[in-house]
Amino acid sequence: MNIGTISQPNYLPWLGYFEKIFYADSIIWLDHVQYSKNTWINRNKIINGNGQEMWLTIPIVRSPLNTSINKILIDYRTDWVNKHLKSIYLSYKKSPFFKGIYPLIESSLEKKSKLLVDLNLELLNSCCKLLKVKKTFYKSSVKIYTSKKAKLVLDICTNYIIDEYYSNLGSKEYMTKDLSKFNKKNIEVVYQNYHPIPYRQINTDNFIPNMSIVDLLFNEPIEKAIHIIKAGTKH
Repeated sequence: MNIGTISQPNYLPWLGYFEKIFYADSIIWLDHVQYSKNTWINRNKIINGNGQEMWLTIPIVRSPLNTSINKILIDYRTDWVNKHLKSIYLSYKKSPFFKGIYPLIESSLEKKSKLLVDLNLELLNSCCKLLKVKKTFYKSSVKIYTSKKAKLVLDICTNYIIDEYYSNLGSKEYMTKDLSKFNKKNIEVVYQNYHPIPYRQINTDNFIPNMSIVDLLFNEPIEKAIHIIKAGTKH
């Protein structure tokens, strides 16, 4: 049984993103499709020192509408790196696991990667190592795909000999229309229904869900963080 999941390489994503990684055997980074602005690819949220949600957004160089994710350039005309690091520092400097997590984020951002995908994947790999993830990762861009939506998912699953596809719940509408095609290929489609469970957040007494993974990593020890991530979905 080879369980596969497909995700765009997002910036310091939420807990549900990592639950998919824990559950699947083969993880495909969907980096060849068209970039969409104002999505999780270049931004995410933390909780600031006042207990409020705060956006961290990576500026990108303006590109043609059909530019693929793996060709999006980061815009360094403003000092956003220092801004992000300062925001993270001020928000989490008093958290119990700050010293072990902050340097990893700092070193990745200060490398000033040219491509957005390179920065995101480096941060994702660092988070996966912290969470003791030992899985096989692939990039969709290493193959040539011309299909879209459900057909694209089917083509990728077929290419990687996936028996069960673990899908975002938000994709159910368009996936359902082509479900018979997956059945013909003997590929079972399972939808993630993720509900974050509360954990310690030093900056607020009222739990705020759906924050970046760093919010959890700063506040809870690794073993507990792993349990918290996995507990959001019951299989």
